[in-house]
Amino acid sequence: MRDPEQPRPTTAPSLAAALSTALAFGAAAASCAEPATGQGGGGEGPGAGGAGGGAASTTTSSSSGGVISEPDGPTRLTVVSGVVDAPAIQLCFLAWPEPASGASPWPAEPIAFGRAAALALPDATIPSGSDVLVAVLSGDSGGADCATLVDDPGATAARVSVLGVFPESTFLAPRSLLLAPTGCIVEGHTEESTPSVCGPSYSPDEPTLGATVAVLSRVTSEERVSFQAVHAASPSFSLDLAVRPSFDGADAVVIAANLQPGSIAPAPAFAPISTAQLGSTAGATALGLVTGSPQSMIEQSLASALAAGGLDGGAVANGRGVTLVAVGAAPGAPSLGWHEGFRILALRPDPLP
Repeated sequence: MRDPEQPRPTTAPSLAAALSTALAFGAAAASCAEPATGQGGGGEGPGAGGAGGGAASTTTSSSSGGVISEPDGPTRLTVVSGVVDAPAIQLCFLAWPEPASGASPWPAEPIAFGRAAALALPDATIPSGSDVLVAVLSGDSGGADCATLVDDPGATAARVSVLGVFPESTFLAPRSLLLAPTGCIVEGHTEESTPSVCGPSYSPDEPTLGATVAVLSRVTSEERVSFQAVHAASPSFSLDLAVRPSFDGADAVVIAANLQPGSIAPAPAFAPISTAQLGSTAGATALGLVTGSPQSMIEQSLASALAAGGLDGGAVANGRGVTLVAVGAAPGAPSLGWHEGFRILALRPDPLP
C-alpha cells in the first residue's frame, strides 16, 4: 500500500472551494484542469435567449420577484467520460486515508468517450464514513483491484491517475452531482496543435487530466422544458450551447452563452421553450459555438445527444429537465489521430428512478 509518508493527494483548491459552494447552495460548477496529483503512466450566440456562463449563481429571481431555490432530492452521481485521449474510462473510489483492498473499478463496462453512467447513492461502490480518493483509469487493468492500481500504477497496462480526495459530504448531499473527467491522461503528445485538444497547460511530461464537477438543477416548469448547459470540453475556448427547433428556418435558442471551461449555466435551470415549440427531437439539433476568434460551430442532432446520454425523445417533455454537456477537443481542431472530437450529450438531472 501507499507509503504513509507520501503527500496526501487533494483536489485542486479552486475545485474544492467551488464544489463546497455547489453542494451548500445547490447550483454551481467547478473545474480542475491542472496536472493530476501523484499517479499515472465572447462572440455572439447563434440565437436569442440564454444565460452567461462566466460565474454560475446559486439562486435566481423569478419574474414576480421571488427567489427560486434548488430543491432537495435523492442523491445521484452521473459520470461523463470526457478524457479526450481515452476511448473509455473507469473510476476507482477508495476510502482515504486508509484505502481497503478488493474494490473493483467502476463501472464493470468502461464508459465510452462522450457517454455517461449513473449511480443512486448511497451505494457500496463509493466508501462511506471517510473521505474518498477518486482515480481515473483507461485501458486494461488486468483484473487488479483499485488499491493495487492506485498504489502501483505501472502494475498493469492501464493508465491510472488520481483526481483527488473528495470530502465525504460530497456524496451525501441531496443533489444530483455531475463528475466529468476531462483533459488528457497520456504523456508524450508533441504536436503543435495539442493545446487545442488537451488544453493550454498540457506538456509531454505532464498531462492535463482534470474534472468538471457540477450540481445539476432539478428546477422545472410544468409548461416548458428546462435546460442547463455544461462546458466539460477542452479548456482552451469559451462556448455557447443552444438548441434549434425542428421547424424549417427556426432560430436557435441559446441555453447558455459564453460558457467558460468547467462552468454550468444557467443555475438553476430555466425553461425557454415548450415541446410544441421545439418540435420533433428527431429533427431538432444541439449546437456548440466557439466564441471569440476564430469562431467555429458544430451542430448535431438532438436525438444523437439524447442517445449518448442513454435517453430517447421522451426525455424531452414539459415539466422535465435536460442538461447538455459538451466534451472533447475544440470544434475545428485538427485531427491528430489519437483524440476524440467535440460532441454534445444530453442528460437528465434525475438520471435514475
